[in-house]
Amino acid sequence: MDEFSDWLTASKPLPFHLLRFMTHLVLFFRSLGLALKEEVCVDVLKAYISLLIRDQQTNIVASYVGQLPAELATTQYAAFLETVSQPELRPRCLQLATEAGLDVSAITRLVVETVRRRDDADFTHHSQTLETGTTKKHDAAKAVFSKVPEDSMREIYSQWTGVGQTTPLPAEDENAIREHLCIRAYLESEPDEERSHQMAALRSLCLPRLTFLLLSVLQSSSRHQEALRLADIISSDQHKLYQVFSKEELKRFLQKLRESSLALLDQGLDPLGYELQP
Repeated sequence: MDEFSDWLTASKPLPFHLLRFMTHLVLFFRSLGLALKEEVCVDVLKAYISLLIRDQQTNIVASYVGQLPAELATTQYAAFLETVSQPELRPRCLQLATEAGLDVSAITRLVVETVRRRDDADFTHHSQTLETGTTKKHDAAKAVFSKVPEDSMREIYSQWTGVGQTTPLPAEDENAIREHLCIRAYLESEPDEERSHQMAALRSLCLPRLTFLLLSVLQSSSRHQEALRLADIISSDQHKLYQVFSKEELKRFLQKLRESSLALLDQGLDPLGYELQP
């Protein structure tokens, strides 16, 4: 064990096969009931688990994490779940954790807490990126239309009548001209800034209040799964409701959703209200 400890603290990383051998030797000694230095055993297991996570060997991580002390096992497996980016793998990882005897409820609770803290620290308002993208597209459209001569539509009509045509333009040409004129009018008619300001202020005033009122009603009636669905509505790009929330309001909204997730976890469900797979 002393030799293992020296190897782990050396500056040069241990080869994978050596660390695997050390881990299995420790587990073998444990199975014989030998008295070992527990802190060294834990360090060996943690180092090996880190390599398994790095190499994405998700099917065997839980069995080795299960050999750690209970509280440390919860922390280690929660950290591992945060590295699993494929949604289809997460249910499998929770199933493996259950089979390994890990406290799945405590693990999922810790993941929720960690994500909430990270969101509080790193939160940025979505509207900044969206507004930038919209402005660029608007400017690009203006640049394209600036290359079309302003008298183009009048020239088309002049040429049509100049060749002796007395009938209206073909429907396809007529529709193309109308579309061109509509887009040009949209790009060149100035917006009513006062009206836009009033509407934005009204949305920012009413929508967050209504959201929190609905959230309060759902939570007070223990309809936590329905409360969590509000997150999908607010974050949807269809109506972009998140743009009318201030940063503090969004933080408060996430805090309220966290309360619903924790309530569902206390009921033995996952953070979204679905039954945990046995």
